[in-house]
Amino acid sequence: MKAQILVLFLFLLPTGLLAFDHQYGNYAAVLKDHLVVQKTHTSVRYHALRKHPTKLDAFIQEIEGVSAEDFAQWTPNQQLAFLLNAYNGLVLKLISERSLEIDSINQIGGIFVSAFYIDFFNLLGQYHDLDDLETKAIGENFKEARVHFALVCGARSCPPLRAEPYLAPRLNDQLEDQAMIFLNNPKENLLSSAYPAHLYLSEIIKLHKEDFKAQYGSLRQMLAHFMGQGNPEDIAVILNKQTHLTYHNYIWDLNRYGNE
Repeated sequence: MKAQILVLFLFLLPTGLLAFDHQYGNYAAVLKDHLVVQKTHTSVRYHALRKHPTKLDAFIQEIEGVSAEDFAQWTPNQQLAFLLNAYNGLVLKLISERSLEIDSINQIGGIFVSAFYIDFFNLLGQYHDLDDLETKAIGENFKEARVHFALVCGARSCPPLRAEPYLAPRLNDQLEDQAMIFLNNPKENLLSSAYPAHLYLSEIIKLHKEDFKAQYGSLRQMLAHFMGQGNPEDIAVILNKQTHLTYHNYIWDLNRYGNE
């Protein structure tokens, strides 16, 4: 009887009074159930997620229940992991609710309002759209260029959605691994050493090159770190300013699994 009363008491408590789950159990369950991991990328079963939103809704309720005051008490790694997981989970929510009607996140919002500027959540009392999260909550507060390999907007040309939540104790290793995976996916980023040497790169690299320069000294230094993989010959080609940089067009089709 006492156990039942305790469960009822905890259920009735406001979300913000409960200890936040920094293991992100509900979000992990969403990824386990609806993410398909393939060799070079991951895909999402959006239709299935639309039919079974319980875990995702619970995760969003959890993150919206965190107050700015509580958030301020967390470590920087806890804060950044929270924001990365929040962004990716909110994208899943935004797309899955409309998965039967759209083939791209750009079809959400219409001609005059981009999906990235739609107010559809309330995070920390001040962030309400995806652009807020990326440029303000993350971009203005964390000088960490590798987040560009962790934030996933639901497009095929995005980095792969990681099959696990970002966790504070492992965050550096997870971000390093994300960068390594994305920058060595030959469909997105490829070094061709044959004369004239070329680096074929994702448009993500071009869009955020100033962030990469700030963290690694130069764009080529960042590329050498991840794409060179310790091979002196490849590193030399990447660092050589005569090696041409060519950027792919961004593919905005959904990162959905088949027709799901």
